Amino acid sequence: FFFQAEDGIRHYKVTGVQTCALPIWLLLSNGTTTQTGVLTATGSGDIELTNGTFEVDGTLTTPGYAQSGGVLSGVGTLTLTGANSTWTGGVMTGSGVTENAGTLTLSGGNFKDLTTSRTLRNDTNGVVNWSNTGNGNGRIRTGDEIGRAHV
Repeated sequence: FFFQAEDGIRHYKVTGVQTCALPIWLLLSNGTTTQTGVLTATGSGDIELTNGTFEVDGTLTTPGYAQSGGVLSGVGTLTLTGANSTWTGGVMTGSGVTENAGTLTLSGGNFKDLTTSRTLRNDTNGVVNWSNTGNGNGRIRTGDEIGRAHV
């Protein structure tokens, strides 16, 4: 599996450190994709998880993340740095951390499951907006921790 960056093709199994300052778009819609190593996207672009499993076992920093379904898992850290990350449905699980250092919007009527020992942490500079919960199901069902509860 490879993803396209404007300055070339990148392999998702990073063994060293990769930084890409140009736009990256990655759509995960089925199967299982595993990220290892260190990957930092500093330009624009998004990672979108709609279905399937995205396993973050390394360190991944992205300006944009959108999860409307599927499963985010793994032992690594996903850091959100941009102003437009969203979580409208799906599961975050595994022993890893989702760190919000930008703006994360939780919205929609779908359940957002935070399970196993996954930590959702809002950085001191992060902002979490909770809106449009629809039919009352727009809640986080958690089996563990919401860190630095600025939510």
